[in-house]
Amino acid sequence: MNDHEEFEAPKTHEQIEAEEAKLTTQVWYNRCYLAVLAGVMDGTEKRPHNDIWNAMKAHALKAETEYPDIAIQKLNERELGRIEGQLYALRWVLGNESLGMDT
Repeated sequence: MNDHEEFEAPKTHEQIEAEEAKLTTQVWYNRCYLAVLAGVMDGTEKRPHNDIWNAMKAHALKAETEYPDIAIQKLNERELGRIEGQLYALRWVLGNESLGMDT
């Protein structure tokens, strides 16, 4: 490293929380919403009860509105595993005691 390299300023608590929320939403969107939607569409899963189905669709729409790039990012298991690793690290930094992968 030379003396002229500059380091990026550390992220604020708010920035870390925002990234944690985005990544949690991204995992939910792929693992829950898209997985159920695909199963319903191809007939391998029954559509959830109307209340659950409508809540899932509303949450997905909110996610797509808040994070527009989320809808075009169908992630594979390797990519989702990488994101879960990032979530683990962010939650550790935030002092989350559970550190569970309950996304």
